[in-house]
Amino acid sequence: MKVVTKLADYAVAICCFLAVQRKDGLLSAGEISSAVRINLPTVTKLLKILASARVLVTKQGSKGGYMLAANPVDIALATILHAVDGNVEVIACVSNDCGVSCLAKNKWQVINDEVTALFAKYSLSDMLDLNEGNCK
Repeated sequence: MKVVTKLADYAVAICCFLAVQRKDGLLSAGEISSAVRINLPTVTKLLKILASARVLVTKQGSKGGYMLAANPVDIALATILHAVDGNVEVIACVSNDCGVSCLAKNKWQVINDEVTALFAKYSLSDMLDLNEGNCK
């Protein structure tokens, strides 16, 4: 069962940091890694994933780096989670036929759809505590 993996949680933390820092322009992977206290290889991996999902924009070169591709209010939490984890699964049998005759499978699908809709309801901006400048 997976709902939100640690990598997806890290991706949200990175995006929250970039949302708070967005007026400062592009930030390097090293700067982001130091600020969010996630090791550089993991940050680099997530930055590439988020850039390919168009959550982030990137510029190469000595003055390059990463920044959010849109205003935090326009980036759905579901977009970040889907970029890293793919589809939300509350329980494994939602996405594949586990071979068990389960009378609860239809209800699990309904619950899974509700969880997915909840992630789509919240934006990156909703995840920020603007008074503290940190994710909630």
